[in-house]
Amino acid sequence: MLFRGDYEEKRDFTRMGLECPATLRIDGEETVHQAVATDLSATGLQLDCALAVAEGGVVMVEMIPEQAIVPPLQARAEVVRCTGNEKGGYRLGLRIVEMMPGL
Repeated sequence: MLFRGDYEEKRDFTRMGLECPATLRIDGEETVHQAVATDLSATGLQLDCALAVAEGGVVMVEMIPEQAIVPPLQARAEVVRCTGNEKGGYRLGLRIVEMMPGL
């Protein structure tokens, strides 16, 4: 029998892998950057993008899935991790701070 916590990562919420176009904007700035959401959980998400964002930075994320697997998402999020990815860009680990109303 599998109990919560019997998996290797031991995260509070299971992450759902996906590949969904997204946009990213540093809070307070106008420039919108393209990104790809690579996983999503109840409290955070991971994005691949060309922009490096400092840990602690706040960003606005919007993603509208091409398929109705998950509903559209618009949120303020805090960058908790920024590392290089295998494509020469950056992988951002984000903690969702606030879900924004309706798209």
